Amino acid sequence: RWRRLGGRRRETSLSMLTERNHLFERETRGSPGLGRLLSQERSERLQELLDKLPEAQGDALRLRFFGVFMFQEIADAMGSSVSGAKQRVKNGLAALASELSDEERGDHEL
Repeated sequence: RWRRLGGRRRETSLSMLTERNHLFERETRGSPGLGRLLSQERSERLQELLDKLPEAQGDALRLRFFGVFMFQEIADAMGSSVSGAKQRVKNGLAALASELSDEERGDHEL
């Protein structure tokens, strides 16, 4: 999968994400309380980021990834077209990626 970052293309591979997940699991294996705490913090941070998005984008992302809705179901729930639902999810994901990228560099805007 390719995505554009700063005018350059960068590949995000499933293996990279899987490797990060395994490292996280390995770090927290010895202390289940720590794993729960880190998971809770990630969840809270994600909710904060979703709350910063325009309402339509945040709602579309919640329906798609937490409600596991199909795009047609999102469109029906939000009173939009299927392409409108896809666009809201796409734009919301792009805004989240941008915010996370900015945080890594020390900037904080959404």
